[in-house]
Amino acid sequence: MWLGFNWLWGRIPAAALMAAVVVTVALVWLVRKVRRAEDTQTTVLALLVGLVVTVSPAALLLVTR
Repeated sequence: MWLGFNWLWGRIPAAALMAAVVVTVALVWLVRKVRRAEDTQTTVLALLVGLVVTVSPAALLLVTR
């Protein structure tokens, strides 16, 4: 997934941003459904993992330019 977002951020940043939001929200929703919990710690952890996977390629592209 990270490699896909790396390519997408380099080619089509607007689509990457929309996809990042969708993937992050879907990940948080999936984790909440699988764990069947409403705890804040799990939600925040899923949010952070989603952001690292989807937004870190953009940060690396900005650093290398």
